[in-house]
Amino acid sequence: MKKNYLHFWKVCATLGPIGYFPASGTFATFFTLPIIWFVRNNISHEWHYALVTISVAIITYLCIHNAQKAFPGKQDPSSIVLDEVLGAFITFIAIPNDIRWFILGFILFRFFDIFKVCGISKCEKIKGAFGIILDDVAAALCSNILLLLVIHFF
Repeated sequence: MKKNYLHFWKVCATLGPIGYFPASGTFATFFTLPIIWFVRNNISHEWHYALVTISVAIITYLCIHNAQKAFPGKQDPSSIVLDEVLGAFITFIAIPNDIRWFILGFILFRFFDIFKVCGISKCEKIKGAFGIILDDVAAALCSNILLLLVIHFF
């Protein structure tokens, strides 16, 4: 029973096979964009999107926290990509549903997540599921702020 339990959380955290693709974080983010587009097109208020994002955050934490047991000795396994899903949701808070902003948001989020600039790399030093998630949250917040500035000035 315990093996099935761990397998379930591992599959959730890796998004099935996506976590094992080359550039798995990029693929996870890319596959999340249509979901975000759908959610944003079917909500009536921006705070509904924020509630969906909070729900995604809670689910992400629970999945990653439980899945970590399936990756003994690894602090942040690259196959865990559910944190990229959360990062993508955060990136698009208060961003208009426009293909231009989605493309730019995707590029910005991947840039900040891969290169860990602006102190994002310090987030990885935090142990546990929170540490795995926090660098993506920081990358998403940087992306979101930059996107909001670009939208405001252009």
